[in-house]
Amino acid sequence: MTAIPFVDVALFNRKPTLRTIFHTLVHVSQFAIVGLERVIKGYFETLNESGLWMVVPYEEQAYQLDARNTRDPADVFSVEEEVRNGCARVAFLEAPPPATVNAPCGSDNEILAQWVAADSRRTITPDGASW
Repeated sequence: MTAIPFVDVALFNRKPTLRTIFHTLVHVSQFAIVGLERVIKGYFETLNESGLWMVVPYEEQAYQLDARNTRDPADVFSVEEEVRNGCARVAFLEAPPPATVNAPCGSDNEILAQWVAADSRRTITPDGASW
């Protein structure tokens, strides 16, 4: 594990790649859309059943979205819409109510720029993010 999100803060154990930042921001979107309690419940239920964190639906979704973004950065998609659609496929969740979260996703650079712009304390350098 190279990163762990805590609602609105992400901790990285090394300098993050843009792909790691994107993956982590998918989890942040999951927290905002689905709710922290539901996400944590989903992790615990899956871990209790399988013992494997990689089969937690939220992890599967984050890896699928980061693979999609990496495969074709020009394929612009909405993480919010993907997270909402994923809820319908997860047995232990009800679809969350519509929210005001708007998380359109394009390239890693666009995502990173949006994230940095959201908090003026963060800065970005040509070789990646620095905090």
